[in-house]
Amino acid sequence: AAALREDVVWIREHTRLGEQAAQWAARGRPESLLLRGDTLEAAEQWVVSRRADAPEITALHHQLIDASRAAETARASSEREQLDAMAKSQRKVGRLLWGFAAVLLAMLGNVVWQGHDLSRRETLVYTSLAVRALQEEQYDSAMRFTLRVYPPPGALPWEPFSTELEGKLAGAAQLVRLRATLAGHRGAVFRVAFSPDGRRIVTASSDQTARVWDAESGKEIAVLKAHTGDVNSASFSPDGWRIVTAGGDVLASGQTEHTARVWDVTWATLVRGETLRERVCAEKLIGAQSFTDAELEDPILRGIDRHDPVDRNPCLRRGPLHWEYYTQTADRWWRWLQRR
Repeated sequence: AAALREDVVWIREHTRLGEQAAQWAARGRPESLLLRGDTLEAAEQWVVSRRADAPEITALHHQLIDASRAAETARASSEREQLDAMAKSQRKVGRLLWGFAAVLLAMLGNVVWQGHDLSRRETLVYTSLAVRALQEEQYDSAMRFTLRVYPPPGALPWEPFSTELEGKLAGAAQLVRLRATLAGHRGAVFRVAFSPDGRRIVTASSDQTARVWDAESGKEIAVLKAHTGDVNSASFSPDGWRIVTAGGDVLASGQTEHTARVWDVTWATLVRGETLRERVCAEKLIGAQSFTDAELEDPILRGIDRHDPVDRNPCLRRGPLHWEYYTQTADRWWRWLQRR
């Protein structure tokens, strides 16, 4: 019974494929009527499964199946060729993109190097100008020259920097004739003394006080109040951690008692680098931060826009890593458009 059912199925497929082959032949054997995919594989399996007593497979059956297999093979080959061509094109485009990226990277590197080299040469030029200004005792000019190429806040890490430039800036700041005015006493000052490290100053006055000052900025640090009469003397201990003051204290009875007092003090330390730049701008170039008109006559400074208050003030310079750099750029463009 099972064999009979199989024969019936095979014969039905024989009939169906025969009708399809006849239709295919009658319409001029178009490719659109050929067998494809699973249908083609099922037909080929049908041919293999023929029993000896089954009806003969006609030539038209074979022609339809063979033509279908040939078309299927041709399509697969064409698809492989298309995929290969696409992969080849992608590899070619990839090589072109890598080549373009390499050229772009080389151009960017060249631009960075040229900028670095230009900055390095500017540093050398401005350092020489600072040296000349120091020799001529024009200390404000020397500080402005060094600040012009001193790395600003937000500078790129590869911007050139020299310890010589830092030394010129610090040296010019130290050589300014009037370094600080110690204003605060309300009476005569009898005694002035530096701390052992030179960073602090103590003064003794007839206003019954001794005062401690920052030697660099001239700012008052502490007021030593205990004497009730003139403070005639004040000095630091050898280690700089104590101050001794001497004076004549007026007692309640009206008599004068000569006393000395010892005070404990603490000190801050100075740092270099950005702090040096900030302190020079804030404490040494107050009111004179911008290049003067006479200084701008120097051919080396011809690139500075004398109408731009930021450009002619080296203390206001900012690097690309600082947000103010971009607001300054926008302001400069706006001023340039206004002048046009």
